[in-house]
Amino acid sequence: MIGIGYERESRIDPDLLGDSTGRFVAPSAEKPGFDEQIILLDVATGSQATTRRTPEGDGWLVRQHGPLELWRAAEDTILTWQGAGSPHQSGFGLPVTPERQSVWLGDPDGASRDLPAQQRKVPVRSSASSQRRPWHGGVARITEKG
Repeated sequence: MIGIGYERESRIDPDLLGDSTGRFVAPSAEKPGFDEQIILLDVATGSQATTRRTPEGDGWLVRQHGPLELWRAAEDTILTWQGAGSPHQSGFGLPVTPERQSVWLGDPDGASRDLPAQQRKVPVRSSASSQRRPWHGGVARITEKG
């Protein structure tokens, strides 16, 4: 399926996803060993994004296909992360309740995103276990609260 969809210039350098925190921010990015290409893939929807250098070699092009704009989400997330000073993974928080789960950047009232929740009951533990702690997982997209 690589090669279908629409192509445009990328707003970020895909090499940013090679950094450990960059991979944390955009966890579905894969870098095959055979070239500089980055691939984002959502197997549930068939959405994909692939990158390649511009013919001049001074920028990047991205080709997206499917119902989700995976690269746009990665760009938005990376740009928000950079706008916050590119903090380490410890700068993220993940509050989880029986009703929802989300991730925030910087502080609980700052940039945040709701995460997809599995459709199952989560046992509630003591109040001590429900305190916010830094999250060490992936983030699909974070947006500024306005």
